[in-house]
Amino acid sequence: TVVMLFLPCFVFGQILSGVEGEASEIRLVDSYCDIGVRALGMGGTHIAVAEDYTAGFYNPARLGYLKALSVGGTFSYENTDNTTTYYGTESSRSKGKLALNSFGGVVPLPAERGGAAFGISINRIASFDRVFRICGTDADGVDKDGLEVTGGGLDAFNLSGGIQVAPGVSMGMAVDFWTGAESYTWTMVEAFPSGDSIIFDDNIKYEYSGLGAKFGMTFIPWKFLELGTVINFPITLTVTEDGTQRTDSLTDTLEVYTETSGISEEYKYSLPYTLGAGAAFRLSFVTLAADVYWTDWTQLEYKSPDWILYENRYIPDSYRSVVSLHFGAEATLPLNIRLRAGYFTDPIPY
Repeated sequence: TVVMLFLPCFVFGQILSGVEGEASEIRLVDSYCDIGVRALGMGGTHIAVAEDYTAGFYNPARLGYLKALSVGGTFSYENTDNTTTYYGTESSRSKGKLALNSFGGVVPLPAERGGAAFGISINRIASFDRVFRICGTDADGVDKDGLEVTGGGLDAFNLSGGIQVAPGVSMGMAVDFWTGAESYTWTMVEAFPSGDSIIFDDNIKYEYSGLGAKFGMTFIPWKFLELGTVINFPITLTVTEDGTQRTDSLTDTLEVYTETSGISEEYKYSLPYTLGAGAAFRLSFVTLAADVYWTDWTQLEYKSPDWILYENRYIPDSYRSVVSLHFGAEATLPLNIRLRAGYFTDPIPY
C-alpha cells in the first residue's frame, strides 16, 4: 500500500536567553513533532496501535504484528502565529513551512507462527521554524524594532525491528541517526532621542548530529485490549555553531562604527530517558487509545566544552519533569472510511 497525505504538525515553544543562576533554554527541547497521519489524527496515541512504518518511531515492538509489505509517507504544513506587546505597542508575525514529515516502509519476514518485520524510515522529529517581532518605544524614549527568525529541522533516520516472542507478546528495538540544521537571524534597530542609533545583526547556523536508540514491548492479555511500553535511551547530541554577530553604531553626525565578531563553536549535551506506556481498546468498528510519556528534564546535561559546563548547576532549577498525555479514537465506517479524533497535552519543560 502507498499512502501520501498531508497532516498538521503543532509546535509550541519559546526562545529565552540564560541569565546568571538560570540555564539557557535549549530550543530542541520544546520543538518536537509527532509523525504519521494516523498518529496525529489520534492525538499521537500509537504506542499500542501503530500499524505501519511509524511503529519504528513510536514502539518498534508493534512491527512484530505487521505481516504485509507496505510503504507510506506524509507531509506537514506548520504555521506559527506570534503576537507580542512591548510598552503598549502590539506586533504580529506569522511563518508557514511545508516539509516532508516522514517516509518509510515495512518488510515482513516469513514465519510459520508469530511474526517479525523490519522497518526503515526518515522522520522529521523537530521543527525550528519560528518567528518573533518586538516593536515599540520604551520608558527612556528609545524606539526599538527587532525581528527574530529561525528555520530548519531535525530528522531521524530510523532502522527498527520487531518480533513476537510468545503468543500475544512482542519485543522490538530501533536505532535513530539524528541529523539536521537550524538557521537563526536576529536584527534589532534602536533609535535614541539624541539621534544616535544602533543596529544589531546576528546570523548563525547550527548543525546537529547524534545517535539514539529505543526498546519497546507489547502485550495482548485479551483480544480487545492491547498494551505497550517504550524506553527512549539518552542521546548525546553534537551541535556545531557558525556565524557572525555585527553591531553598527550611527551617530547624529552620520559617523558609522562597526564591530563584527565571528562565532565558531562545537558543544555537546545529553538528553535524558523518556519512558512511555500505552493502551488500546479495540472493538469491531471503534478503537480507543491512550498514551503517557514521562521525561525528567532536570537530567539534561552539557558534556562539552568546558566553558559551558557551569550551566549544569542551574539545570535542576531551570527545567522540570513533565508528563505528556495523549488520547485518541478511530471509527471505521462503510467503504473503509476512517474517522479519527485526538487530544494531547505536552507541557514546556523550561
